Amino acid sequence: MESYTDAQAPISWIRRSSLTSGIEQTFAGSWTLTGTFAWVNSQHLRTGGYGSEEAWYRNFTPCGGPGQPPATDAFGRTIICGLLDPTLASDTNTTASYAHGNYESFVVNITKRFANRYQLFANYIWSNNKDNGASERDTDTYFGQQDPFNINLDYGRNSLDIRSQIKGGGVVDLPWGFLLSSTIIYHTGVPFPLYVDVDVNGDGVANSGYSHNNDRPTVQIGSGKPYLLGRYPFNQPSYAQWDARLAKDIKLGEKYRVQLSGDFYNLTNHANLYSNPDTNGTISYSTAGNCVPWTTLYPGSTALGQSCFPFASIRQTNEEAPEEHASMVEHNSFRTLG
Repeated sequence: MESYTDAQAPISWIRRSSLTSGIEQTFAGSWTLTGTFAWVNSQHLRTGGYGSEEAWYRNFTPCGGPGQPPATDAFGRTIICGLLDPTLASDTNTTASYAHGNYESFVVNITKRFANRYQLFANYIWSNNKDNGASERDTDTYFGQQDPFNINLDYGRNSLDIRSQIKGGGVVDLPWGFLLSSTIIYHTGVPFPLYVDVDVNGDGVANSGYSHNNDRPTVQIGSGKPYLLGRYPFNQPSYAQWDARLAKDIKLGEKYRVQLSGDFYNLTNHANLYSNPDTNGTISYSTAGNCVPWTTLYPGSTALGQSCFPFASIRQTNEEAPEEHASMVEHNSFRTLG
């Protein structure tokens, strides 16, 4: 695989703009309630540059013209027809900085400072994290842009989007010098991808080891309008854990002190499950999508890839409703997080 870096692309820096606003109220002497909204826009995120599904192959020409398929399909995806520069390989992996992302969150926090032998805090975080296939960060999932000419087709939920989080904790000063502290963490599951086993546009971007492709399937639910499915339509199972510590300081003369402590993890013995997307996030789109090569539909054409019809075998696949989690896909190897 050859690699190419656009010398004009500002890949060495990322431009960010942000806006933060909040409100704070103190009441009952030792209690504080705050609400904070944050928005961050990131430009010039990395595009391509990695192997596997995150490669960005640009050495192609769009179709169109006599005897060829149209330049784009019904969903706006470019149909590619041959090499732009025949002196370069089709799998020339281009690195650029055309991706962008947006993050927004709202945090409600309540805190009681230490008084009357105890202190407490709790917060709730709602957040929304989107980009157009940037290859900056990943969480065991790998997606590059499906269309080398229109990367904004992939703008949507990314692999870092955790929609809701709840955290809480406290410290209590008990009699006889004991100190009890505890924390509780809960968050909705990390995004779970949906891979297809078909190189829809024929650009060769795939992880052959797992039959993953960076292309997206089209879906039609009932008599609704067909649409292009986002990269992360599901969630892993949610995560929850409750930990505690009991400690006591013992003085040894005037200079020394020994602390005895006991740590208790996962008090409820809750099993936090995780499914490996590399082995459990792929559907048989070659069958469900009823794919037909463009050269079959346009005999004599130089078009790469295939035309695949929408399928409706997965219910409620709207990526804006991520409560649907990975059990909707093949998930027979969930494992417990250590």
